Amino acid sequence: MILVLVPSLHSAKAFAIAKNTVSPEIPDPVVNHTASGSFFLGVESAYMQPVKTAQAEPTNDYAPALDQTQGYYLNSIEQAVADGEINKAMQLLEEAERLGIKDARNTFVSAVENK
Repeated sequence: MILVLVPSLHSAKAFAIAKNTVSPEIPDPVVNHTASGSFFLGVESAYMQPVKTAQAEPTNDYAPALDQTQGYYLNSIEQAVADGEINKAMQLLEEAERLGIKDARNTFVSAVENK
């Protein structure tokens, strides 16, 4: 076993050096170090109650649709279904729903049923 003696700085001397005062006449402790040994570390974590985080409400990246815009989409959907252009009507329906026009799906369904 290898034994190493390492001089250490006394805490009172370290405090005096830090405060820029005269250090006391105390001998420095000698610390014994070895190449082998045991080290035990106990760790306890403080249990904390889970905290609910605020859910951000989804925001729309658009302004509410104007009445003119809503009327345009609803009429265009009805006209596209009447002309037999279902793909165009579906595209208009998807655009209208992205814009937040709530009656678009009902308009599409009623136009298909009435055809």
